[in-house]
Amino acid sequence: MKATPHKVTCWPPIFILKAGDQRIPIWPAAGKIDKTARPVFCPKEHRSILVEKFRVHFHQHPSIPLNDEKRMFLTAREIYAGAVHDVYQYCFTHDLSQAWAYLWNRWYTPAQWALWARSAAEGISHLKTTMVVENLWKHMKSRDLAQFNRPRLDLVTHLVITGVLPRVQLTLDAILDRKRIGRGKVLTPWQVDFKQRWQDMSLSDAERLIKKQLAVQKGDLKGKKRDEKLEQIAQDEARERGTYHTDLQRWTCSCHSYLISRFLLCKHLVRGVNTALENNPLTKLSFFSGLSRAWHAPFYSIPGIHEPEDWRIWGRSTMMIPKGLC
Repeated sequence: MKATPHKVTCWPPIFILKAGDQRIPIWPAAGKIDKTARPVFCPKEHRSILVEKFRVHFHQHPSIPLNDEKRMFLTAREIYAGAVHDVYQYCFTHDLSQAWAYLWNRWYTPAQWALWARSAAEGISHLKTTMVVENLWKHMKSRDLAQFNRPRLDLVTHLVITGVLPRVQLTLDAILDRKRIGRGKVLTPWQVDFKQRWQDMSLSDAERLIKKQLAVQKGDLKGKKRDEKLEQIAQDEARERGTYHTDLQRWTCSCHSYLISRFLLCKHLVRGVNTALENNPLTKLSFFSGLSRAWHAPFYSIPGIHEPEDWRIWGRSTMMIPKGLC
């Protein structure tokens, strides 16, 4: 009985090129593969779920408590092990071998994890990406090096000293209040964003719901996309509210909004501070202009909530950052 020939998956080299002691195989061109025969990387219905899992894993940190009865704090090793197990189990359950291969090799190996996960560092950085460094090089290339192609190192050094450093000096003078001494100080860009988030979270849940709905209805979304967005807002509002572990002294909360917040803010902390300070943050501009951030809990120094000694209680490595540098 003649056996059925198997499909050829690997062709031999056409010939072998000899170059000294080396043998270089010359392979034939790869054949065309039908799109239907290619393995599915990640079906559309699983993408948003994996992205959300990735977002949570990125933001987890030993300083942020879990939302459980015991208010547990996971170690960095436990966070890593839990994140890998969570992604692997989801991919295994839904037969997403290609997605798991990509996630493991590019993001979840121990070497890659240390490059992007927040839990890999002892403190919580104020920046999530390398955009600040990339922006610096972008301005150097477009402003100082635009007229030069592959300049010499001595020329680059000269341009940095004469062009880049004076601009950096002006920025530092503005940050450290050495410019226009005696005049009123404006809020830094991050303080402006912080103030907007604070004022929004100070509103009641009903007011925030109306504000979100009006923003969608007056926005650029039309038809089905607008209806889906409104339905998503309604579902989020209708879900059952939980009880979270909120600590004003350490400035931590176990809610999901706090975990993924850029400024480590949530409505529970904001409303707690407003109540404790009799709404001073909403009426005094000096509250936001005097804010300072740190890499360790408590992450903000708020007069009336945190005393100066609190910064020493919660860790020797706590670092005060001038308001404009963070």
